[in-house]
Amino acid sequence: LVLGFTSGLGLGYAQLSWISLGLVALWVGLTLRSRKAYVDAFRQALEWRELDPGEFTVSLAEAEALHNLISALDSSNERRVGYALEMLATVKARRLGPPVERLLGHPAAEVRLRALRVFHSQDYLPRGALEALLADQELQVRIEALWGLCLHEGKAERHRRLAAALDSPDPSLRSAALGCIAEYGSAAEKELVSPGLIEALM
Repeated sequence: LVLGFTSGLGLGYAQLSWISLGLVALWVGLTLRSRKAYVDAFRQALEWRELDPGEFTVSLAEAEALHNLISALDSSNERRVGYALEMLATVKARRLGPPVERLLGHPAAEVRLRALRVFHSQDYLPRGALEALLADQELQVRIEALWGLCLHEGKAERHRRLAAALDSPDPSLRSAALGCIAEYGSAAEKELVSPGLIEALM
C-alpha cells in the first residue's frame, strides 16, 4: 500500500499518514463490532446449550465469556446452571470461587455435583463446605467431595485420608471412600480395600 500510494499516486508521507489513521479507525470499528457479535453468539449458545464442553476452552483474556458463564450460575433454571458449571470445569480462575461455592448448598444434587467438579481444577478450595458434603445424602456427591479434598493434598496425606475414611464408623463415609478409590484411586490406594470391608458395607 505504501509503495502504491507513494510511487503510483505520488502521495506524500503526510497524506499517507491520514490514510493510515483512516484504516486504523476502520479496523478498530470492525474489531468492536465483531467482538459484540461474538459475545452475543456465545450468550445465545449458552442459552440454547449448543456449546460442547469437551471442546471448550476459555482464556482469561476472554473476560466477557467468563462473565456470561458466571452470570448463568444465578439462573433459576437448574439445567442452565448445571450446563454453565460443566463449562466452567474447564476454566481455572480465582474469581470462580465465591459464585461456585454458593452452589455447593444447592437443593439439586446434580448442581452440587457439578459445582464440586469445578473445584477439581482450582487453586481455591472451600474445605469446610467440602467436609460438610461428606455427609450428603447422594453417594456421588460424597465421592466427589472426598476426591476434591484428596486432590489438594499430597500423596501420603491423601492415602491417610482415604484409609481413615474406610475405617470410619459412619457407613456413608466408608461407602464414599470406597467409591472414590474405585473411581479415582491409584493401585496402592486400591489395596486398602479388603473383601471384609466390602462385605461389611453390604
